[in-house]
Amino acid sequence: KAEEILFDVLKIKGLATSLPGEIDFNFRIKVDNSEGYILKISRPNEDENYLDFQQKLLQYVAENGEDFIAPKVVNEKEGKAIATIKDDFGNHRKVRLLTWISGRVWSSVNPQLNNSRFSLGKQCGLLTASLKGFNHKKATREFVWDVAQSLWTKEHIHLFSDAKKEIITYFQ
Repeated sequence: KAEEILFDVLKIKGLATSLPGEIDFNFRIKVDNSEGYILKISRPNEDENYLDFQQKLLQYVAENGEDFIAPKVVNEKEGKAIATIKDDFGNHRKVRLLTWISGRVWSSVNPQLNNSRFSLGKQCGLLTASLKGFNHKKATREFVWDVAQSLWTKEHIHLFSDAKKEIITYFQ
């Protein structure tokens, strides 16, 4: 189905392989004579403003990120960064395509040597620099997993033993 959507929306023929994803349905797209793409298909009724934030962020980095390696947004056949389709159940879904960047997920790098850490740190610095001046209404929001936003955990400290409370409180 992903291959069909890819062709219908973007007029690209490729072989789709499922990738993990927190929210979207993601597919690695392999095409001849190319690194390929990532096809992202949203869940029904996904917040289009949040998807617009993601696309605009990538476009901003592409324009401002000297030497930074990041996927590029590929517009659909009508020139839009986000296309809308209707699935087989009548749900509206958003479709986006990004260029594929070869590499490995950091958690799978073993051993994590100093030169690898330096390279990762350099890329993080380049990303931070390239995002200077970027703003979007969806750029600021709560993530329960973000350590910088973890003070919500204070409401649940009573669930831990005294020894564990002491450790957790120290870090809070």
